[in-house]
Amino acid sequence: MTGQGAARPGIIVVIPARMGSSRYPGKPLVPILGLPMVEHVRRRALLSEGIDSVVVATCDLAIQQVVEASLVRLRVEAIDLLYQHRVDPAVPIEDVAGAVKELIRAGKVKHFGLSEAGAQTIRRAHAVQPVTAVQSEYSLWWRRPEEEILPTLEELGIGFVPFSPLGRGFLTGKIDETTTFDRNDFRNVVPRFTPEARKANQALVELLRTIGGKRRATPAQIALAWLLAQKPWIVPIPGTRKLERLDENIGAADLELTAADLRDIDRAAATIEVHGARYPDSLEQMTGR
Repeated sequence: MTGQGAARPGIIVVIPARMGSSRYPGKPLVPILGLPMVEHVRRRALLSEGIDSVVVATCDLAIQQVVEASLVRLRVEAIDLLYQHRVDPAVPIEDVAGAVKELIRAGKVKHFGLSEAGAQTIRRAHAVQPVTAVQSEYSLWWRRPEEEILPTLEELGIGFVPFSPLGRGFLTGKIDETTTFDRNDFRNVVPRFTPEARKANQALVELLRTIGGKRRATPAQIALAWLLAQKPWIVPIPGTRKLERLDENIGAADLELTAADLRDIDRAAATIEVHGARYPDSLEQMTGR
């Protein structure tokens, strides 16, 4: 896409997967913002007058170029774990896995990962190039991976990396229905973060607080310890901007929940209805493919 006013009736706009942005001029868009942002750009382009269709161009060469650029910026010889962040339905996963396989052979990538992929996609990719890790949302208030993803990963010997293990901050107990977010905060568009949903979902936080009171731990530590206790190959990745929160999160690794604790948590959680979807529909449609 060459800029405003470039489109003409009948034109098909092609957005390269490594398109730059005004904030990151000349740098690949995908590794910085992920494929969801490329999809957002594609949809915005379709709203422009005179554009018939938009294609996001991804291919072996594009993946190779993105990796080469990343190696230069990171000043390393190899990327330890290369994720495909969201599955592109326009590109066979076998092609992506094959491209990564060649990069591994070349010594530029060490391991291959997927994010928010469906069970069958994981199997197809793994058949071409062994998948080391799958990154998807998983926490006490989003347990859908237990249905298909976790059994598939256990069968194939793939590690699991849950993002948002603290429910985008909600399970820390620091957020309630009166909390306000910055205007650019993603949670403003998440149905699970409406004031009504936050008020209803406090029951889950109270459960964590009750268990934490018995173990002298915070709700966040209980939530993380619960995840760590599910499988030895699960490694959650909580995010924070504050050093004290980092120390708190690390403390969860030393907290060993008993079998009784885990039973109490699961039994009580099963009686709590979580209100609100985890994503707006437009983003949820980009997962599990």
